Parts: sequence; structure tokens; C-alpha cells
Amino acid sequence: MLASTEASDTDNADEDAVLQMLEQALGYAQTSADKVKLLLAVELRKHLLSVEQRHDECMRRLETERQRAEDAYALGRQSQASDRQRVSDMTTGRSLGARLFASTRSKGAEDALQFSNMMVENSAREVERCEREAREEERRFGEEAGRLRIEFRLALAACEDVLSRVPAHQH
Repeated sequence: MLASTEASDTDNADEDAVLQMLEQALGYAQTSADKVKLLLAVELRKHLLSVEQRHDECMRRLETERQRAEDAYALGRQSQASDRQRVSDMTTGRSLGARLFASTRSKGAEDALQFSNMMVENSAREVERCEREAREEERRFGEEAGRLRIEFRLALAACEDVLSRVPAHQH
């Protein structure tokens, strides 16, 4: 009984089934101690599911932010290369008169290049921030979910005698 419930502990499709089983078992509790154990198991399970859902949402958000930052980085790199080429074209291979005339236009190209450089730097920092936050979230989630899973399994083990009385869940 406990092994099958532990297996479903990581299976998203059976999460409601575990809660349903625990809630159904409340009707088979013969003592207030049994009922308290079951209620604790239910609350631990709900909390674990909530932590997992919050983690999934956070990881999706961070992945979206990271993807946007990577896209901005790629666009910035393209713009940077184009702006570099424009600056190079305006400052090389021309006569002195053409270069003097082009110097005012090249200022705009240099400003655009400076902006592209800033965009690339900011995007690279944003990608790094998202990756750092994702690593930290994984670490925090691993610790919290690991602790909650252990607590839930202990609570479930304490309820094993009541769970064995539930007709639909007997071996």
C-alpha cells in the first residue's frame, strides 16, 4: 500500500488520487489520533503539491525571461555587427574630404554602435540573472520538496493501518 502511494508521489496524474484516498480514509478512522494523522498527511500532501506547482510556475517564468533575453542578445549582436560595419565603412577607404563629410554621419553610426553594445551587455546580464535564479530556485525547491516528501512519507506510514481498512485501497 505505502509503496504504491510513494510511486504516485512523483506522478502528476495520480496526485489527486492520493488526496482522494487520504480523504476517503478519514471515514475509516476509528480514533481521533487516526483522524489527526490522516489530516496531517492530507495537509502535507496539499502543501507539497502547492510547492511543486509554485516551482513549476517560477521555472516557466524564468525560462520565458531567459528566452527573451537570449533573443534580445541575438538581435543585439546582429545590430552590433551591422553598426560596426557602418562605422567601418564611413571611416575607411575614402578621401579626406569624403571622410570629413562622413564624420558627422559616422557620429550617428557610432552612437548606434554604442547603443548596440549596451543592449548586448544588458541582455547577457539578464540571461545570466535568469540562469542564476533558476539554479537557486532548483536548490531551494530540492531542499523544501525533499523535506516535505520525507515528512509526507512518514505521515503516510503512520496512517498505514487506517489506509488498510479502506476497501478500494486494500491489497
